[in-house]
Amino acid sequence: RTGRNARDYALFLTTMEFMPRTPIAVPLLWALLRVNRDIRAALPTIETELRQIAALDSDGSRYADVTTPTLLIAGGKSPGYLRDVLPVLAAIMPYAKAISIPECDHNGPDLSGPRKVAAAIRA
Repeated sequence: RTGRNARDYALFLTTMEFMPRTPIAVPLLWALLRVNRDIRAALPTIETELRQIAALDSDGSRYADVTTPTLLIAGGKSPGYLRDVLPVLAAIMPYAKAISIPECDHNGPDLSGPRKVAAAIRA
């Protein structure tokens, strides 16, 4: 069972671009799942969560109602789906600006680049 979960989890993580596609992904995740009960316990919920996300998906048009000046920040090392959506949202939102911080990943504000993110906000 752990082997199947590891394959499924590797497929999810690589498809979502949370980890690179590599031959070591499945063995690494297999080992992780054997020792980490929290991750193993969360696996059964992933399919349901993804279905809910898909059900809530939209074309983004509802964001046109956001009239507050908004800075949309992407990390250059973030998964592609996160980087690619910001220019789309910036085009929809009347007072939005999208920028990218090449050195940061999705955790830029708190882990990989808080000073760079703060500088971008102040700029």
